[in-house]
Amino acid sequence: MPNQEVLAAFNALLEHPLDVVLWLRDDLKSVGKRLRQGDLLSLGTITPLMPVESGKTIRAQYFGLTEQEAVELSVIFE
Repeated sequence: MPNQEVLAAFNALLEHPLDVVLWLRDDLKSVGKRLRQGDLLSLGTITPLMPVESGKTIRAQYFGLTEQEAVELSVIFE
């Protein structure tokens, strides 16, 4: 595809996304709270902030989530 650019890799999140979860667990524990089974976590963004424009498409590929190929997510801005 034309105009593809890699903006960031997963290591932008404390070297590994699991490290963010462990940090959050420890931080919550320090104030008497804890993560519970079924809690949903949003780890934020792994890319720099970027302006969006009408008609722009942003694609993300996640590797290692399944044994098959990468999982891809696309968002088209209207």
